[in-house]
Amino acid sequence: MSLRAAAIALLTLGPIACATRDPEPTPPRPSATSPAKETPPMFRTAAEQEIDRYRRGERFTGVVAPFIDEGKPAEQAIEVLWHALASDPEPVRQEVARLLVAIGLEVDPAHLQGGRMIRDRRLIAILIDAGLPRGEGKGRDACLDALQKHVPPAVLAEYEKPLVADLQRFPDSTAFLVVAKGKLPSAKPVVDQLLQTPRWASDQSALIAGAALGDQATERGFTSAFIAETDPREKARRAQLLGDIGTPTALAALTSELRTDLVIVVQRSFRRSVRLDIVEALAYVYPDNPLFWEGAIKDDRGYEAVEQFAEQHFAVTWKKPRPPFLTIEGFPLPITPP
Repeated sequence: MSLRAAAIALLTLGPIACATRDPEPTPPRPSATSPAKETPPMFRTAAEQEIDRYRRGERFTGVVAPFIDEGKPAEQAIEVLWHALASDPEPVRQEVARLLVAIGLEVDPAHLQGGRMIRDRRLIAILIDAGLPRGEGKGRDACLDALQKHVPPAVLAEYEKPLVADLQRFPDSTAFLVVAKGKLPSAKPVVDQLLQTPRWASDQSALIAGAALGDQATERGFTSAFIAETDPREKARRAQLLGDIGTPTALAALTSELRTDLVIVVQRSFRRSVRLDIVEALAYVYPDNPLFWEGAIKDDRGYEAVEQFAEQHFAVTWKKPRPPFLTIEGFPLPITPP
């Protein structure tokens, strides 16, 4: 099937035909005495004007207010954006995906408190149904990136079938990380098969997916390397990998290093505790837990709360005291004599 035919077929299905498991209930008909509330056309107009900007080569500016109605994505605007994501050229699709992601982050109930999640099922279904089926391209990349970074694991699991189908049809590094984050059981035979091919046998994201879906030998390789690592930058990088795996074993190894005294130093710029990277890895797995949100650790009590979480969930204990408090600290600028 040609790309044009595929796009037409997708448009025919509608924006939530594949990814949403159950259809939304039909709203009741309004009574004669209570006329239905009419949605002003301004939301549709705003979306159409925004897409026209993208078609002229302009970029998403970060403004989302014209597409939000009483704290929720405006239905008229979302329909217009869905059609553009499904059928427009890749540069336009990329900008539309960025806009949809920004809307999803903005309307999430935890946004004002510091959360960075997309949990609106309508938007997630659009990112999957309109964003992924055309295969490689900037639009798909932006949609996959959002699914991996901002959709909680339990929510990804609701879309197991289309996400596994996407990995099978268009395997790439981010698609592996998405199924790893969601712990999608039906992805395991797909991942195992791809790991047998020369292209993916040593790919880090594919190995992460394998470990996340039950390959204990691969999982041990990641956890052992993290615990043994003594270079601060490499320790921080390996912490992220254990968060990507996200299994109880990986998280126990990750949190066992919550009292590391390793510090990343950028001369004349800043010092940063590697403990922050461990907390960020936990935030990836538990994005709805405020303990791990950016800026949540303001004093030593923040680290203490994270340690208590690790003790309760992973039975972790420590043999050394907590190091002196540090998150990130800038170096003072040198004073130039007059």
